Order: sequence, then structure tokens, then C-alpha cells
Amino acid sequence: MATPSPDRDSGDPARRASVREFDGKVWDLVENLAHPAFLFGVAHVAMWSAYETSASFREPALGFWTRSGIHAAQFFGAWAVLYGTFLRDMGVPIRATTFIVWSGIVGAIAAWMWPARTTPEAADGLWVLLWIQLAVCVVGWLHTFRIWRRAKAAHEAAHPPEEIP
Repeated sequence: MATPSPDRDSGDPARRASVREFDGKVWDLVENLAHPAFLFGVAHVAMWSAYETSASFREPALGFWTRSGIHAAQFFGAWAVLYGTFLRDMGVPIRATTFIVWSGIVGAIAAWMWPARTTPEAADGLWVLLWIQLAVCVVGWLHTFRIWRRAKAAHEAAHPPEEIP
């Protein structure tokens, strides 16, 4: 049976300071998390809006399953950005989040500035650009979660879980 911590319910000033420190970290997480996730979301919505101006990316040329796969890969990128931000806030060095967000921003700018993007001839180049973005999202997700699992294993090795009664 686990015993309660002696300072859990005490009026110990050190305990109050640790609560304030934790609260500060939570607010830092909220403030810093919004920026990368927001930028990633805006970049990929802007990129998809540029693709939608090409007939190759609209129905019926782009079927349900293809569109679902594209958005699933983008979701993996958003997931990587979210967890990469968590890792960064935990002090784990990770650059994947920055790379994923900036590649999305550059991809959105490139998609909108693509020469004659509404013509059928531009579709091949836009597809290449899209595949690069999707690859960055999926590879970034794989890299982020490899680091996440390592950090979790290191934490569990350093702090074994308490027995549950």
C-alpha cells in the first residue's frame, strides 16, 4: 500500500512554491504550444486551399480515400508538432517540430506561388510538392515518437512506478 506524501496536504512553503512552479510551467506550455500547432494548422489549410484551385485536387478527380489519406498524413504532422512541443517543454532537445512547421509554411507559400497552378500542366509539380509535405509529416511523426518513447523509457527507468494497492 502506498503511503501518502508527508508534504502533500501540509502548509509547507516549499510545497506551495512547487505548486507555483508547476503552474508557471503549465502556462508556459499553453503559451508555447499554441504557436507551433496554430502555425502548422494555418499553413496546411492555406496549402490545401491552393491545391483546391487546381482541378486535379477536386472531386471527382481526387477520390474519398485519396483525400482521406492525404489528411491522415497531415494529421500525423500535427500530432508530431503537438508531441514535439511537449518534448521541448520537458527539456528534450528536438528539432523535428521546427522543421515540420517551417516546411508547411514554405510549402503553403510555394503552392500559392506555383506558376499557373490552375492549369492541368501544373498538377504534376503540385503533386510532387504535396508528396514532399506528406513525407515530412509522416517522417517527422516517426522521428518524434521515437524520441518520445526513449524519453518515456528513460523517465520510467529513473522513476519506477509505485505499487498500486
